[in-house]
Order: sequence, then C-alpha cells, then structure tokens
Amino acid sequence: MEKERGYVLVLALLIATCILLYIIIQTGTIFIQRRQVDYSFYREKAFALAESGVDAGIAALDQLSLPESFSVSGTIEGMGTFTAQVTSSVSQATVTAMGVVSHGSNTITKTIRVRLINLSSLIFDAAAIGLNGVNVSGTGYIDGDVVVGPGAPAPDEEKVSGDIRELDIPMELPRIPPPSSFSSWGDDDKLTDDDSPINTGGTYRFESMQIDSKKTLEITAVGEEVVIYIDGDATINGELKIASGCSVALYVSGKTSIAGQGIVNESQDPSQFVLYGYSKCDFTSENIEFYGAVYAPEISIKVTGGIIQGALVGNTVSVGGGGLVRYDSRVRNITLAGVPKFVFAPGSWEEIKGS
Repeated sequence: MEKERGYVLVLALLIATCILLYIIIQTGTIFIQRRQVDYSFYREKAFALAESGVDAGIAALDQLSLPESFSVSGTIEGMGTFTAQVTSSVSQATVTAMGVVSHGSNTITKTIRVRLINLSSLIFDAAAIGLNGVNVSGTGYIDGDVVVGPGAPAPDEEKVSGDIRELDIPMELPRIPPPSSFSSWGDDDKLTDDDSPINTGGTYRFESMQIDSKKTLEITAVGEEVVIYIDGDATINGELKIASGCSVALYVSGKTSIAGQGIVNESQDPSQFVLYGYSKCDFTSENIEFYGAVYAPEISIKVTGGIIQGALVGNTVSVGGGGLVRYDSRVRNITLAGVPKFVFAPGSWEEIKGS
C-alpha cells in the first residue's frame, strides 16, 4: 500500500512539473509574441515616419526653382521624428528619408529611398514626345528633339534635326483633369462659327465643336484666359482664329480633327494656346500653320500636313506626308494645371535599412 502511494505521489509530481513547464513555455511564448507585436507596431510607425519624410522632401522640391541638395526634418507628436536628404538635378531627384521611433531604451529606424522624375524638365522640352514611339515617314520632318520611352520606336536620324533621347525607365505622364466648373455661355450644346466672337474670358462647356469649311470662329478676349471644354468630338474644317493677346486652352474628350485653315494663333506665340486631347488627334491639312502645344499623353497624335510650331506630347506621335513639327522653346512657359513638378519613377522605391 505504501508502495502504491509512492507511485501516485511521483506521478502527481510529474504531472505538476509538466503543467508548470507548459505554463512557463506558454508564458514565454506570449511574452515573445507580445514583443514581436510591439516591435512590428513600432516598425510600422518608423515606416510611416519615413514616408512622411519623403512627402516633406517632395513638397520642398516643388517650391524650389533651381536644382540643389538639401535636407528637411520634422516631428510628429505621438510617433517620432523623420529626416529626409534630397539630391536633385535638372531632370530628376532622389529622396532618402529615415523615420525614428523610441521604444523604451531601444531606437527603431526605417529608411527608404525613392527616385523622382522632374516633369517640368520633360514636358514640352522637345518637339515631339511619344512614350510609345515617334514615327516620321514620307517627307515629314521634326525640327527639334525627340523623346521616346524605353525600347519604343524612334525616327531615323535624318528625319530629325535635334537629339533623339530614350528614357531609361518606363513612366506614365499624368492625365490632365478637365475643368470642374463652367461659365454660362449660350443655349446651344454645339460650338460653331455662329458663336463668334468669344470676347469674354471664362470656362465654357459644349457637347461638340464644328467649324465648317470657309467658316471662322474668333476668340477676341484680349488680356483674358478662355478655357473651352468639348465633351465630345471637335472638327475644325474652317478656321479657329485667336486674337493676339488671348490665352486659350481647348480640352477635347472625343476625337480632334484639324483641317482647313486650322487654328490660327495671331500672336504666333505657342505658349498662348494648348490643346488637351483625350482621344484621337489628327492634323491633316497642308494649309495649317499651327502655333501651340498639344498635350495628349494617352492617345495618338497624327500630323499629315502643315506646320506645327511648338510641341507635341502623345502616347505616340506620327509625322508623315509633308508635315513639319518645329520646336519653339516658348512652350516651356505653359503651366499644366494640376500636374505636380515631380512624380515617382516606376519601380524606384526601396527600403535601405531598419533596426
């Protein structure tokens, strides 16, 4: 009997020991898991701070008119601090930002680096920009530089007077948002020569635009800005005449076809007229002498006749027939509404280190 009691006591001790060991192990596991959760939480804080540093660096870049190197820093209450080192050139910039979080006696950091493209140095900096290719055929010619995306088709050198540059990374140019508010203008949804002249500045919306052959629509709002949004197709077989001293922006959501006398910018200053295209855009008349810029990064721009004085930006640009595109540096004075100065270069984000 005493022997059996001894066995029971030993068994009870073993069970108690196992239970104690289980409790100790579980407690240790919970503690480790808690520490891991805490560490992950503070790492996420440091990461968020580093991203805040990137944002601060970009905001500072947008305020600068000259490329230079500088640093910014800041504190976010309840989180920690960040610092960002910015190095920039005419065409690009790099922001290296570190977020710092204190956790007891430990300091947790996250450092990230991003590369930025200076859009203001790219847009309207060449006669023709086609991220998916520029083609020149027949007797067409481009008098100026050409920019294409990585691996995209480019014209033969004898068809271009300037440099042919290929971007080293793929990128997308931003889409220009159409106007959000409009002035009151007429009762007809179609803009025609019957609406001539437009002599008051403002932002106007129409369902379509149609200027027939030998007809003229004049814009005479001298010293004012006229913004026209066509929520459909625009067909100019006659003449859109812009008086000297007027600034005009034409947004076309549908197809744009320009023939006849086309768009006559009497100032001959291409910075005074910009066409924003969201669908196909064709210049087809030999009589066109167009002074202005076309920004249509999502679509194809086709020139089969006439002279374009300014710059073309499209998904693809094709110049054929007797078409001539001649760069005019005054298009650099055009400010694209809603477009940031710098954008992220695709695939450039990277984490440098953490602790």
